[in-house]
Amino acid sequence: MVMYLRDKGNETLLDVDCYVKTEGDCKFVELGSTVCIGPYSKLLLQIPEEEREHFIALFDFLQELRGWLWESHFATKKNTADEYDDVIETLRGILKGAATLFDLGYVED
Repeated sequence: MVMYLRDKGNETLLDVDCYVKTEGDCKFVELGSTVCIGPYSKLLLQIPEEEREHFIALFDFLQELRGWLWESHFATKKNTADEYDDVIETLRGILKGAATLFDLGYVED
């Protein structure tokens, strides 16, 4: 599943691709996240100065979602394909929360 954060002009600021990966006999949840630097930068320039640091910190976290997945989410449990739905629900919460904070659109594909 691919999840997006988009600005009011429907330009993608972030895309997160979450999927089940197979390596040999192992199946596990994997993800990649990409901040689209052009639209992100344009929006950053429009963010009120007092909110910019928060915006930057949020997108810094979002670009490192793969690290969050492995280092935090799966810190105390095994990463298996059975965990996919739980990861998706958690990601939805993170991304919808970010969308609400900065009045962004959230889209799933």
